[in-house]
Amino acid sequence: MRVSSFPKVYLDYNLLITANGSPNLRQFLVRSKNFVSFYYSNAHIEELWAVIRNPTTNPKLLESAMRIIFDIIPMLTDNKELLPNSIGEAVVSMQNSTLDCLYRCISPDTVDIVLARRSGENATTAKEVKENRDKYKALRQNIDHTNPVDIFENEGVRAIYNAYKNTMAPLFKPKAYDYLFSNNYNSIKHNYSLMELLIESLFRLLDLSGYNRDEKSKTYNSAFYDVTHSIYGTFCDYLLTADIKFYKRCSAVYAELNIETQVKLISINDTDNMSLCIEENDKTLFDYL
Repeated sequence: MRVSSFPKVYLDYNLLITANGSPNLRQFLVRSKNFVSFYYSNAHIEELWAVIRNPTTNPKLLESAMRIIFDIIPMLTDNKELLPNSIGEAVVSMQNSTLDCLYRCISPDTVDIVLARRSGENATTAKEVKENRDKYKALRQNIDHTNPVDIFENEGVRAIYNAYKNTMAPLFKPKAYDYLFSNNYNSIKHNYSLMELLIESLFRLLDLSGYNRDEKSKTYNSAFYDVTHSIYGTFCDYLLTADIKFYKRCSAVYAELNIETQVKLISINDTDNMSLCIEENDKTLFDYL
C-alpha cells in the first residue's frame, strides 16, 4: 500500500554504488529525503551479496558492499523495502531491515538460484544472437539512436520478434504473447508473475535487437537485475539511474507498457553542481524531477 505523500523514488543499483563513494551525491540524496521517499528491493541486496560472497572480491570492494547494505540503503530508504505481492498490486512496500533482506538472500542462496534458473536461457539467447547477427545486421544499424518511445515500432525489432516468437518458446514466454505490444499495463499490474514475464520478454527482445546492449562489460547476471529493478520501479513515481543504456532500455519498456513511472537519468559528473545548488539555492532532487 502506498502510504507516502511524497513522490516515490527507486534508485538504480549504480546510483547506490556511486553514492557510497561520492559525498556530494550522498548529501544531495539525503537532503532530498525532505521531499521524496526512497525505496530499496531485494535486487539491490542480491547484487551486493553476489559481491560479498565472491572469494576473489578485494577487501576494499567488500567493505564498500557492506557499507551500502548497512549504512547507505537504510539511511536513504528508512528500510522501506519493495516486495512481490500475490494479492492486489504486484509490488508492495513493507518495513524490513536490510539485514533481514540479506538473510533471505543467503538462505537459500538466491544468487545461486537466479544463476541456475537463467543460465540455460542466457545460453540460448547468446546462441541465437550470434547465429543471426549477420542476418539482421542491416536491420540493427543505428538502432541505438532510436528514441526509446519508438523502439518497439522499429522495423528491425518487429522483424526479429516475428522471426523468433514461433521458435523460441523459452525466450518469449507463452503467457506473455497476448500482452506484448498491447500497451496494456492495467491488465498485468496486479499479477507479479505475468509482469515479470512480460518485462523480461521485452528486455530480451531488446537484447536480440542489440538495442543499447553492452556486450563487452554487461554480464548476464547484471542484465537480469536490470529486469528486476525495472519491475520494482513500477511501484514508484520515478526510477533514477546513472546508466544511460539502462535508462534507454527501461524507458522503452515502460513506454511500451504505458507504465507511468518516469525514468530519469542523473549525470554523476554533475554531483558537484548538485551540491552547489543545495548550498546556494536550497534545491534538492525534487527540483530536478
